[in-house]
Amino acid sequence: MHTYLLHTEHTPCSTTVRSTSINPQMSFQFVQSGHFTEMIWPLLCFVVVTVTGSSLSDWYEQRRIRDMERRMDYDIRRYKVMLYSKTYCKYSRGIKQILAKYDIQDMKVVELDLEPDMEKMQDHLRDVSGSRTVPQLYIGGKYIGGHEETREKDDSGELEKLLLRAYAIRHPRREKRLSSFV
Repeated sequence: MHTYLLHTEHTPCSTTVRSTSINPQMSFQFVQSGHFTEMIWPLLCFVVVTVTGSSLSDWYEQRRIRDMERRMDYDIRRYKVMLYSKTYCKYSRGIKQILAKYDIQDMKVVELDLEPDMEKMQDHLRDVSGSRTVPQLYIGGKYIGGHEETREKDDSGELEKLLLRAYAIRHPRREKRLSSFV
């Protein structure tokens, strides 16, 4: 429980008035001293605001989770290639080997097992992609899949096309043309 004491002005009245705010999580207690009938000064002497610790900590936790989700959404849109992974996962290592074949220009990897909010992050990934498991690969802001889907796309040549369309890798033919001018 957190209590906040705000002093406004001293008054010559003695009574205690309690009031409840619109927010049921918060209650206000007005404490006055002196006689009500003799009150010429402003009614309020002290304001004591009591907020239950759980409601305040719940609010901060919810805000922290919302900020984390916004950061994840931003990273998926911001980076041309975004990978959510775990350091000990063999499928995560496999997808990193596949991606290592390409000279990716703008890639971010988040190792979820090293994050304090791993469970909440995986819950958000489920909301975004429909899957809670890792690895999860996003190219150009779109969910591509996990290890198996990425391997299939790599084998068919589709992965390179996706990377080219997202401008995550340079086009090999353009590289040849540019190098001939040098």
